[in-house]
Amino acid sequence: MDAPSKFFFSSEQKNGQKSFIHAVQIESVDVLLEPTEIRKQTVHFYSKLYSRGRSGAQIVEESFLKDLPKLSEQAARELDGELTLAELHKAPQGMENGRAPGIDGLPVEFYKAFWAVIRQDVLEVLRDSMNVGQLPLSCRRAVLTLLPKKGDLIHLKN
Repeated sequence: MDAPSKFFFSSEQKNGQKSFIHAVQIESVDVLLEPTEIRKQTVHFYSKLYSRGRSGAQIVEESFLKDLPKLSEQAARELDGELTLAELHKAPQGMENGRAPGIDGLPVEFYKAFWAVIRQDVLEVLRDSMNVGQLPLSCRRAVLTLLPKKGDLIHLKN
């Protein structure tokens, strides 16, 4: 995971002022005050939190889904078929304006306005991703916005 910039450790409050994480406590004793160390510890915390380990919720989900009806072979083949331009075109058309679906900040309106120019490239990237079984790194990144919860905000879990 890349080291996040200072931008990712600030948030804009409703009054337009920015708030920053000034300290983080790890374990029960160490308080980090240095921005570089705070970023490093935050990346570690959320990397561990969002790792691919099996959780109890996943096991419950698997047992819940076990007895649900299955797709017919015909329907499964259709869904597994090659992505078409017509199918892909429906995605941005069905999205609400004013949203930015990716980390690049490009709003849905961009995709709608320039669809004729970018459609073939987008289709190629997604088809390649389906063949490889993984999206490009730029599509797998995300920005997490930390929202304060109850409790001592020096702890990342809060």
